[in-house]
Amino acid sequence: MTQTLRFNDDAHLMVGLGLLGEAGINGQPVGANEVVVDDVEALDAEQRDELAKLVRDPVVYKSEAVDTPPGAAEVDELPPRTGPGSGRDAWATAAEALQVPITEAMSRDEIIRAVDEAMEARQ
Repeated sequence: MTQTLRFNDDAHLMVGLGLLGEAGINGQPVGANEVVVDDVEALDAEQRDELAKLVRDPVVYKSEAVDTPPGAAEVDELPPRTGPGSGRDAWATAAEALQVPITEAMSRDEIIRAVDEAMEARQ
């Protein structure tokens, strides 16, 4: 399962590439602190915990994947948490696609929190 790993910064990217290399996983850099990997299943539990500390978005493992609840849309990729494309509107669109209830009064950070909580609940 191909996915993009978005590392928190350059230092985390370098550590992450080393971690992936230890597990024999090749990554293809695609942008600022982003690497596309085909499969992360070779990571052991300790490596998975370490990788989770280095990236901005949750890493998806086939062995932990669950079916999308009925009626909920699948979102290929969540908006970035910082930088271009990380605004409130982008996160509100993602929340609506995932059927996460939001209100007009919610801030971008509140929407991100709601999406994170919904994604965790689905796992």
